[in-house]
Amino acid sequence: MIHWIKNSARGVCMGVADLVPGVSGGTLALILGIYTQFVAALSALGPGMLKAVLSREFWKRLRAGLGERSRAGDDDIGQMAQHVLFLSSLAVGIGAAIVIGVRFIPDLLDDYPQQMNGLFFGRSEEHTSELQSPDHLV
Repeated sequence: MIHWIKNSARGVCMGVADLVPGVSGGTLALILGIYTQFVAALSALGPGMLKAVLSREFWKRLRAGLGERSRAGDDDIGQMAQHVLFLSSLAVGIGAAIVIGVRFIPDLLDDYPQQMNGLFFGRSEEHTSELQSPDHLV
């Protein structure tokens, strides 16, 4: 269970990053060391996942994996259950960050317009200037 709580915290970081212009949640996933697992879990979505989700064995493995992820198993259904648990825990964190951000960012923009604009436009300008520099083309 602790593993999934840690993933939710990583999701919060990704969600906060998605709220700031010029910063990517995917970049945070890379920095946090979960990018490969994130891509693998997203790649698993499809007809095979749908077939697994419709089976009773999948739900049994999902429940087992909630407590300890290794209990989900290493076979195809176990891997699908782990992918769903991983993506779900990230989604909880990302969703929480977005809901909280939507609540507080407008107030911050009203109370501190220069600082917040500096933060957002500074991040965007930083990336724009990197793309325009001649060193970037070499």
